[in-house]
Amino acid sequence: MADTVPPMSLDDFTVSLSIRHPSIDPSEITRTLGFEPQHSWKAGDARRTARGQLLDGTYRESYWTGEFEEIDSSLRGVMETEVVLLRAVAQLRRSQAFLSRLQSEGATVELLVEVVGGSEFTFTLSPHFSAMLARSGLSVVLKVHGEAQVAERRKAS
Repeated sequence: MADTVPPMSLDDFTVSLSIRHPSIDPSEITRTLGFEPQHSWKAGDARRTARGQLLDGTYRESYWTGEFEEIDSSLRGVMETEVVLLRAVAQLRRSQAFLSRLQSEGATVELLVEVVGGSEFTFTLSPHFSAMLARSGLSVVLKVHGEAQVAERRKAS
């Protein structure tokens, strides 16, 4: 009998929304979507490091990224990736007209799934969920962070 790889649990990954736009004020995104970003800046703002130190130049585009954190803490460790993604897409569908407008203005709108650690996992998207993504115009990006990358990120913060 073949070994089965367990699906990812909430302890293994995060789901975020990432928006890149030619010029929008990130506060408009925050107001419309109804949750706070972890990072944001506006086109034309002075560039800064993660610690806030000034860099040369300005940002060429606006950027906004926020993590979906509304998942019930009692479900941590038992929910599969697709369930979290379905909830994220359902939440975003309330703002579909806004997201479509941003995309028509040249924005990139992505759901980012970040996996932490080097353990083996399975990432599956059902035909139903794939169809929902197609209707919403969202891309899904899967980013895997190895143990060395996690340790380096912790040192930087």
